[in-house]
Amino acid sequence: MKKIIGIVLIAFTFYNFTNTTVSREAFVGHWVWKSQNQTFKVHFYKSYEMLKGDYEMVENVNGIERTIYKSNRIIDKTFNLPFGNAISGNTSDGKIFMGIIKDNVLLGDSIHGIKEGQLKLVLKSSKTIKWEVTPLISYRKKVKKTPENFTIPTDITLTKVLTH
Repeated sequence: MKKIIGIVLIAFTFYNFTNTTVSREAFVGHWVWKSQNQTFKVHFYKSYEMLKGDYEMVENVNGIERTIYKSNRIIDKTFNLPFGNAISGNTSDGKIFMGIIKDNVLLGDSIHGIKEGQLKLVLKSSKTIKWEVTPLISYRKKVKKTPENFTIPTDITLTKVLTH
């Protein structure tokens, strides 16, 4: 009887682990939202037991793509230090992702710091997700002024373009 219980427990644990891994796969990849000549790009990837990501806004003028801003940029030129991931969170059901996003677009202008927000993604289909960003209340004392509004889009629908 103990062997049967042990086997069932191991099987349940293995199923639960693989099921969690599979549920994250729907969010992994490259996603875009286009508005006129601007494209907001997001890349989600797995990192250990979390989903992480980066974003950028590009503009296409006369066939030439120019970066307006990107989250994973060099923040310390002396040490060539990049900002790193600006998005982190997870999904428990494979349909809704909840996490933190850091709007660092204004960082480095000598006035503003980072605006943190709560990111909610709702999987609408295998190719579309609803992106919603809301302010994150922070009780930490900030040295620099937090921007009043987000620079990044806060209510859009992204379309998947690549899986990895």
